Amino acid sequence: MPWHQASSRPHFHDTFTSPESKSATIESIPVGRAGNPADVAATVAWLASPQASFVTGTTINVNGGQYFA
Repeated sequence: MPWHQASSRPHFHDTFTSPESKSATIESIPVGRAGNPADVAATVAWLASPQASFVTGTTINVNGGQYFA
């Protein structure tokens, strides 16, 4: 079982966020879905790879294109 599914405890948003609120939030994300740990892990793996060796001093937003004002 993947590490992010190993816990039998409910996730924060499954407990404290209404289904309507979750749906509205997901609809506001330009890529049309909620993020997951694999999205962040892929970015970290890329940053640790030789392909990112010339990347310095920047912020990489892993947010599906959703920005909060």
